[in-house]
Parts: sequence; C-alpha cells; structure tokens
Amino acid sequence: MPEVSLSRRGQVYSYTIIRQAAAGFHVPYATVYVDLPEGVRVFAQCDLSRWDKGEPKIGQEVELAIGSVRTDEQGNQVIGIKFNPV
Repeated sequence: MPEVSLSRRGQVYSYTIIRQAAAGFHVPYATVYVDLPEGVRVFAQCDLSRWDKGEPKIGQEVELAIGSVRTDEQGNQVIGIKFNPV
C-alpha cells in the first residue's frame, strides 16, 4: 500500500461520551469520528477537559494529538492518537 500524508486537523462528524468503561480507562471520556480533508474518517478518543461545556460539537474543528488513552494491567500508560479542539 502506498504511504499517504494526512492532515492533522479535521471536523467532528460524530461522538459519544463514555461514562462506564473497561478496566484501565478513566471515565468520563469521549470517542469521536473526525473527517479529514483528504476524505478519511478517523476514530479516536478525546480529553473532555479540553472542550467548552465539556463535550465536542458536530462540525467543530479539531487537531490530532498524542496522549494516554488508558492504563494497562501493569499500570503503564498506553499511548495513542486523540483529538483536541482547535
């Protein structure tokens, strides 16, 4: 497969707030689908503390970030992609 560069910014297509989760996840948190300008839709977490009024808005501009998405069984942070408001 060819390598393709993608934008770091996009718009929230949809989201949900997780209030009860599996072990290792700190609630509440949100998961978002983000549409990138290249036509790709990405699924990731977001940190609710960074959002006005505590939750994303459909159509809101967001930017990719790297951060902890959960803690594993040994207490280590698992790093992944997240989206934060612009």
